[in-house]
Amino acid sequence: MNNHQELIKKLQLRAHLRGSKENCELLGSFSKKHLCNLDKKRINDFEKLLDYSDPEITDWLLGYSRPPEHLTKIIESIIKFYK
Repeated sequence: MNNHQELIKKLQLRAHLRGSKENCELLGSFSKKHLCNLDKKRINDFEKLLDYSDPEITDWLLGYSRPPEHLTKIIESIIKFYK
């Protein structure tokens, strides 16, 4: 297994082990289906996203607040996945 594959597996695990069940499902399902297809920048953005709290991520995904500029594209990708 190369470093890229290891990083994806690590991120998938982190996405599935969130504090809230909703974010476990949202982020976990997205990561399982799409991380392997994202470019390196988006994978890094997803990794940064996982450092934020569940309430912040939920607010961004539901449109209650705006994500930081550097996370806008990955949030848009996740939202598009569920539309």
